[in-house]
Amino acid sequence: MSGRIWQSNPPKGLDRTYLLKLSNSLYIDASEHEDAPGRYINDCRDKRFHNVAFDKRPDEKRAVVIAIRDIKKDDELFADYGVMYWLGWRMTNPDVTPVRISTWI
Repeated sequence: MSGRIWQSNPPKGLDRTYLLKLSNSLYIDASEHEDAPGRYINDCRDKRFHNVAFDKRPDEKRAVVIAIRDIKKDDELFADYGVMYWLGWRMTNPDVTPVRISTWI
């Protein structure tokens, strides 16, 4: 995953939509990097649909997207953003309710 590297906590007020925490004081911000594949991976509350994961490599200042199951052409990519992502999102977007989509099998 590519993007701007923050080696301390990102500034307050920064849009954290495309921010990935690698370690306590190291972040990748892909908000200005439309070529970063990690931007196009969505969170899914149902773990049965997760098909990729972020392999965080803080010593290399990067994250690698890895498949955790077979992926077919045109499959949407889903990963677990983690609770902290959504807590942070909620704090910076207090008046917005995240979209919740029901999945039908």
